[in-house]
Formats: sequence, structure tokens, C-alpha cells
Amino acid sequence: MILSGRDSFGATLSPPLNCADKDTVNPTNLTDSAAGTTVLVVENNEEVRNLVRNVVATLGWRPIVAKSVEEALAALASESIDGIIADWELDDGNGEAILRKASEGRFRPIPSVVISSYASMALREQAKAAGALDLLEKPFRMEQLTSLLSRELPVAVAARG
Repeated sequence: MILSGRDSFGATLSPPLNCADKDTVNPTNLTDSAAGTTVLVVENNEEVRNLVRNVVATLGWRPIVAKSVEEALAALASESIDGIIADWELDDGNGEAILRKASEGRFRPIPSVVISSYASMALREQAKAAGALDLLEKPFRMEQLTSLLSRELPVAVAARG
């Protein structure tokens, strides 16, 4: 399945394309290092939010969902979050505020991935400067998201100890 969208302006689903085998991940191949991992999914579009939440759950992780910066910051304050997947353009701000808060002294740095329809080199650099491991540009295949998360998040979570 492919996600495409316009961030705050809504997202649509497109039919699946033929995917290369390298993008396919079998969740049972993941290491135990990610067991018990809680991932905050921040996306203002309900369809995209539900799809990303389902990928996180399929990987064996516990998703917590938020549709705004305000909800994400509340989750950071009240939950033990191990990873973040955040849309960059939200109705009440952007993903940078979430990533920066996750890196502040009262919150331990949290491995994060940003998704955006408007991915430019400048935005990629801005997201990485805010603490993102990577930026995934919409439209993206769910297999790409699964591959990125299963490759990056367990390593980053284990490194946090």
C-alpha cells in the first residue's frame, strides 16, 4: 500500500505498486531488543495515522497516537515513549516542536522519524538537526516505513539502554 498526501491538507491511499523484495520486512525477523517498545505516532490525517499505527503494532510495538503537537507533548509528559513517528506539518505546529521537546533535559532523547509531503534537502537537514533519524517522503510504501522502522528503531532503542 502506498501513502500519499498533502500533510495538513489530507492524505489519500493509492493502490499498491510492485515492491522490491528489499523493502519487505517480516516482523518475526525483528530482534527482541524492540520488545515492549512504545512508539508515539503523530499525524493529523486519520487514515494515515491509523495506517502508521497498524504498522507499529504489526512490528510488535505499542503505538500511542496523537493528532496534534499538543497531544504529542502531553503523551511525552505522561508516557514512557521509546520512539516517535511524526508528521512535520500539523494543524497546530510542526514536528520540530515535538522532536525538540523529546530531546530536552526532562525528556531523554527519543529516536524519531519524520514523514512529510514537502521533503526538501533543507527540511531533511532541519529534521535531522531536531533529532530525527530520517525523513520519509510521502507518498511512501508501507513496506518502506516498515523497513525503516525495523532497521533504525531497535538499534536506536537498544543504544539508549
